[in-house]
Order: sequence, then structure tokens, then C-alpha cells
Amino acid sequence: MARERRTSKIEIRRGDLILIMSIFLIGIVTAFFGAQTSSYSREAKIRVTVAGEEQGIYALKDEREIIINKEFRNIIQVKSDNSGDMYVQMKESNCPNRDCVHHASINLPKQTIICLPNKLVVEIIGGGTKLDAYTY
Repeated sequence: MARERRTSKIEIRRGDLILIMSIFLIGIVTAFFGAQTSSYSREAKIRVTVAGEEQGIYALKDEREIIINKEFRNIIQVKSDNSGDMYVQMKESNCPNRDCVHHASINLPKQTIICLPNKLVVEIIGGGTKLDAYTY
């Protein structure tokens, strides 16, 4: 007995086509808006204050070291990672516990690094917002 070979033909209906095109368009729109929000670091700035007094505002677009010499010494480092995003970290401090040096790097608006003994605040201001996740 020979086995019959069945061939099935897949039909693409109008509704299937609309669904496929809708998913494709949602992906394009999401990619476009994701690219628009990723430029946050070009406009963001770093504000450094000591005891409530502003010491300076620096652009978050160039790698640099900011040295604060008051009755204490702090070195703030601005650097980029492999993807080109800019990060700020406290490289050195002469405070007793050095919690600010062990603090994670910051890279988004409204994030701060605070050195309490030296009354130093480093914060990222401006630059809009960067999406950290997409919800589908």
C-alpha cells in the first residue's frame, strides 16, 4: 500500500495580512521613537554644588575630570562606555568613609551622587528622559 501524500495549501486571508502589517508598523514606530529619546546625553548637564552653593555646570558630552578643591578634595570623572553613553562617577574623595566613591555611576537625569561629609552633590540635570524599557 502506497501512502498518500497530502499537501496542504496555506491560505493568507485579508485579516492575516492586516495583522502582519500592524505588527510591522508598530515595530517601525517603536524603533523611531526609541531613536528620538536616545539623544538625552547630548543635552544633559552635570551640576556640582558644595554646601548648597553651585560650583559649576558642565556638559555631559565630553570625557573629563572635574576637580573640587575646597577644604576637601573630590575628583568627579565623566567617561563613556562601549556603547557611547556618558557616565559620571566619583573617582576620588578624601572623606572618611568614601561612600561616594563606591556609589554606582550615574547617567540619567535626576540621578545624584552625594558626599555627605564634604557636603558635595553631583547631579545630572536637563536632557529630557531616556526610556529604560519598552512595554509591548
